[in-house]
Amino acid sequence: MINCYARRHEEAIDDLSKALKLNPNSSLAYLWLGLVYGYSGQVELALESLDRAYQISPRDPFNQSTAIFKSVALFTARRDVEARDLAREAVKAQPELVGAWRLLAITCALLGELEEARFALAEVKRLQPTISLAWGEKFGPWARAEDLKRYLEGLKLAGLE
Repeated sequence: MINCYARRHEEAIDDLSKALKLNPNSSLAYLWLGLVYGYSGQVELALESLDRAYQISPRDPFNQSTAIFKSVALFTARRDVEARDLAREAVKAQPELVGAWRLLAITCALLGELEEARFALAEVKRLQPTISLAWGEKFGPWARAEDLKRYLEGLKLAGLE
């Protein structure tokens, strides 16, 4: 996953594909592969990988990350209503998951739901006091420039400076 967060998505996909060749029943590898595909804009592959992770191990505690990982993929597909709905699910399941609050703030802002976006951004700031647009630009793991641009636009609309 280091490769994903360093914006080396193809390397991350290769690493996770190798892991799945060694253990084709690794629900965790499918879960992470789904996230990497999501960040790289490969939405259908992301959703397939995330569904496969759940099929392999439906009671796996890591599955609570499925909602936010699917939200990432849907955000890159510009399916903001679905991404927002899954981000809402994610913050209910994991209220301390800052990434879920960030994506909720962003998708709400892009949809014009500014009151909820500002509330979500307040939670982001509580959980990640040092967040800034500069941080988002530097560390946002999006593979495509247009996704990073929308991510930052959503943060701005939500009120982040």
